[in-house]
Amino acid sequence: MYQAEAEKHMHDQVECDTIVTMIRAGDSDAATDMSRLTKVYKRDYPDASYMLGVLHDGAGDYHAAFRFYNEAHSKDCVNALFALGVIYKMGRGTQRHYGKAFQFYEEALRGGMGESGVQKHPQG
Repeated sequence: MYQAEAEKHMHDQVECDTIVTMIRAGDSDAATDMSRLTKVYKRDYPDASYMLGVLHDGAGDYHAAFRFYNEAHSKDCVNALFALGVIYKMGRGTQRHYGKAFQFYEEALRGGMGESGVQKHPQG
């Protein structure tokens, strides 16, 4: 059972990573990306919540982005913490609140996010 769950998780991670790579390379279509990510999201893969937030954010649907970032945060996604900081700082999808923005930025730093918004990788 553990192996089957690990394989499912790995497949979802690879699919999310592939979609992100295609988006960054400019080799993607927003509707197709949204559809593929929604399928992974329905399988309850945490990073899909964050990536759907990114897609909605980029499309200007800030209320949906805020909802997906919050969901990703509830699944311990560090990237979502930084995104929520930006959302609160800018007042996109929610009321502007500098205090909450600062709290999310601090939590992201404690969770391993660098000051530039890039997740730090442990040295080993």
